[in-house]
Amino acid sequence: MSYNKDVILKLRKLIELRDKTIIANKKQMKDYLIQYKKSLELDRELKREKKSLKDAISLLQYGSPLSENTMKEIFKSENIALNRDEHIYTDDEE
Repeated sequence: MSYNKDVILKLRKLIELRDKTIIANKKQMKDYLIQYKKSLELDRELKREKKSLKDAISLLQYGSPLSENTMKEIFKSENIALNRDEHIYTDDEE
């Protein structure tokens, strides 16, 4: 009987450990999905900025000159990436 009791206790501990592992895995997946969503939003924003910059180049090369307000809009973009380096300065920040 004692042997069966030990086996049962060990199996229950394994079940409890598996439950904790499942919960931790779900939490990690949720965190990953949140980070992935933020990355997708950043990607969309960067693509919009890229298009805006290309439009500005195109206007400068082939179209009418840009107004001062349009130029301010073009150069006000910031590095909003999660992995940005705080110590890197652009020309307009110096």
